[in-house]
Amino acid sequence: MCNNYLTLIKAIPKIFLLSILLFVLRFDLFASQSAGIPVEIVGTQIVPHHPPDMLKFDQYNTPCGARVQLFLKNVSTNKEVHTHVVKFNSKEPGHWLRTSQWAWYDTPASRNDINQVIPPQGMTVWSFNYINTNWFTNNLVEIEITDWQLARRALIEKTLTEDSFGISSLAFIKNNLDSSEPIPNTLVLHLFNNLTNTLRLQTVQLWLPSDPQQWSVMNELQSYTNFYTLPENRLLSPGETLCAEIALTKVPLAYVVIGVELQNESGNSQFAWSYQKVRLETFDICGYIEDLNHFKDSQLSYEPFIKTLKKMHVNTVIFQNSSSAKTTNASIIYDLNSMKQIGPIQDSVRSTTLNSSELIHAIDYLGEVQSVNSESYKIPQEVYFLLEPYRKTQFPVAITMTDPTTWHLYSGLADYPNLKVFRICTQAPDNWSLYTRWPKPVRWAAPLETLVSLADSLRNNSRPLAIAAWIQGPGANWPTVAGRSRPAPTAEELKAQALLLLGSKITSFYWA
Repeated sequence: MCNNYLTLIKAIPKIFLLSILLFVLRFDLFASQSAGIPVEIVGTQIVPHHPPDMLKFDQYNTPCGARVQLFLKNVSTNKEVHTHVVKFNSKEPGHWLRTSQWAWYDTPASRNDINQVIPPQGMTVWSFNYINTNWFTNNLVEIEITDWQLARRALIEKTLTEDSFGISSLAFIKNNLDSSEPIPNTLVLHLFNNLTNTLRLQTVQLWLPSDPQQWSVMNELQSYTNFYTLPENRLLSPGETLCAEIALTKVPLAYVVIGVELQNESGNSQFAWSYQKVRLETFDICGYIEDLNHFKDSQLSYEPFIKTLKKMHVNTVIFQNSSSAKTTNASIIYDLNSMKQIGPIQDSVRSTTLNSSELIHAIDYLGEVQSVNSESYKIPQEVYFLLEPYRKTQFPVAITMTDPTTWHLYSGLADYPNLKVFRICTQAPDNWSLYTRWPKPVRWAAPLETLVSLADSLRNNSRPLAIAAWIQGPGANWPTVAGRSRPAPTAEELKAQALLLLGSKITSFYWA
């Protein structure tokens, strides 16, 4: 009896290994004979990295990568698609990250729902930000999708080239100001056309998640054909732009896919795509407060101070310790809480009710992630993982960008990116003595018009998202630099910076 048991025990490893081998052979045979996975890449959005062209650096390597969004649809009417393993040019995304070919990626491998299920006729979006072109040949990428559950595999080839037409910017706004809900009811978008033929706008589609908690799968379709456009004939000529305003039915404050159908002169349909969180667009002016506990018996308890802020149209507050507002008197609590907030929020309010989300301008708790020599420094993929819990919330996430030499690596990670690059009496990534704006080099400031280049660079890298900007404030804590006796910007310098950034299409100000 004992000998029989020993024989059985010795045989188990061989049987186990043999069963694995048979399963693999069976899977390869079955997968090769099956029809494959009913999934198609119905569109892409490819945004090349854009450098700030006016800035002067001691050393700067011009970026040659791009941010990519792949729009995948389950074309089956009755079968689910499971994406257990996804490879790009025979390698999983983690390989391209470890070998410094990609800056970050958002695929099933980086999500909690690694075995992502795409329902029939549903859609999902995979994204990655590649740094250089060494990982592919002739812009051609082979994408391999494996469904272990149904023993199926799909191989899809895609050429990654810059968008020749697409969505340059878009905004979700609320036309009915009487509504108390912070839900947009209008979509405004701008389209560009770098082709040589004219396109005509046909339809605008919104793919919505049936459950915003499952933010990575969209399976509800809204289609719009009635909208107002400029020009009114809906024609998008070569080298021109087109603006469209679409009245929406109710949309959630969640991630959605926007698909714009355009028809070329031959009558064939072409689509422009975008994937982003619905965020109610409002122009907010924000003031920064370090800690309410420090100020509770002075400025913030002084009623004229609060009223002055509101008369100056300051409707948003940044403070580091929002919970300390509860230690102030009741009237100040009301005044502060009636203003929007930007900054960290507690985990307990990640599921805050809809109406309270109107008081959240954006979530910003990571600090200046590009500051290499500080505790805030984080590589792009780390930023992705830290922000992932907020993807299922109603709140947009902001990231403060401080270094134009590397912010293309972080593009696509924030719902509302903002730039913070000051131009007077402070440290800066560019070399101010290299500018020829004046008869002799000035080392205590950069030409203020470089703000236009900075804003254009961040906005183009983030397309079609809107951006915000920090404005260097009139405080007295700026250092004395290169012989300038006044450390803080003058009133004229403040005004010039604000006007330059306004002309660069930013949608909110943060006074530092």
